[in-house]
Amino acid sequence: MNQPLTMADLVAVLKRGLDGEDSVFPWIPFQPHYLPAPWLELHELAVALCHMPTTERRRAIETTCSRLGPSLNIEESATHLTKLHCYRVVSFLLNTYVWCEGETGFPESVPISLGSLVLSRSEAIGISPITTHFTVDVLNWTMADATPHSSDVSYPQHDEDIQILHTFTGTKDEEWFFHATILVEIAGHKALRCLCDALLLTHADSDETDEIARHLDNACVYVGEMTLAINRMGEHCSPDVFYQQVRPYLAGWTLPTHQGLKYEGATSTNKEFSGASAAQSAIIASLTTLIGEHHADGFLARMKQYMPATAREFIAFLATKSVGFRTFLSAQEQLKERFNTVIAKLKEFRSSHISAVTRYISIPASKHSKTSLSDQGTGGTNLMVFLKQTRQEGEEAALPATDS
Repeated sequence: MNQPLTMADLVAVLKRGLDGEDSVFPWIPFQPHYLPAPWLELHELAVALCHMPTTERRRAIETTCSRLGPSLNIEESATHLTKLHCYRVVSFLLNTYVWCEGETGFPESVPISLGSLVLSRSEAIGISPITTHFTVDVLNWTMADATPHSSDVSYPQHDEDIQILHTFTGTKDEEWFFHATILVEIAGHKALRCLCDALLLTHADSDETDEIARHLDNACVYVGEMTLAINRMGEHCSPDVFYQQVRPYLAGWTLPTHQGLKYEGATSTNKEFSGASAAQSAIIASLTTLIGEHHADGFLARMKQYMPATAREFIAFLATKSVGFRTFLSAQEQLKERFNTVIAKLKEFRSSHISAVTRYISIPASKHSKTSLSDQGTGGTNLMVFLKQTRQEGEEAALPATDS
């Protein structure tokens, strides 16, 4: 039988999840030294592709990957951040290769020079071999004033601090879409820190009620900032540009018309993978797991395969702490009220997400020609049904009122 975690163990696991270069959620701006020289060339190709004619992109990807070949091998001793950013680069190249000529130009396979890279880099961090939410949001940024060789968690303070690394289309609309989503993730990261700090204090030997209450209050503020961030999407991102130009690149190969893709030299049959989806956010999954949400649909569980293995392990750890956390907070009315306010704030965030989906997907879909993505999310769900069900199930996580 496993021994219960000590306070020191708990601190170590939570810090491993949230702090530093080897953390699950390394909010550290990208810097070139995270990539070996050949990978910097691939990184620069991924940046430049959106400025090339679409008919030249596949040849550029295949030629460069073939030429660099063995020099792209990564040692097992490479840092966690290096492995993450190598995955970021090849997953961008993959989705560009697949979707740059639209639905009608969908290839039956990707060449071995690219496919083997995607599979090896994905396997190294335990994530599905395709562009994911982790690709385009968590890893896809740097800061204007990033300190060389810094490995500190770094939160941008202003919009101009954030510089997006890659876009598929080269449009300002896509850049802002990623920017706003990164702001959601940053606010979620801060909220998760607060909840983890509160969790730590529930294991303290002394009465820490006031400090726990403060952390719960701060979590409410940061979940509110998640809502403010998603509501900013419309500042610089046109729904029509997003729907017609950006969204197709985020699709996977589970669509009715494109059921699977062969990775030449590595897979003998077609492999199906879902596209990038907010449901793949490990930050939000961590928040909702610790809070104690339960979801009947298996979609969210499947989406964990589109997070790095370290994130899945961290979420599984938080799941073992959720019941005890909720039980502790239930015993004190002031803590229970604050916890339920966090739940209410998450409902507001999900309502804003539904509004964004309506504006950026449902309304444009009604105006434009039907495509494979018209009736579903990039992750493969019936969007509105799924989002409303998730919002309702999240609300049900509120702690019950005390019997009078």
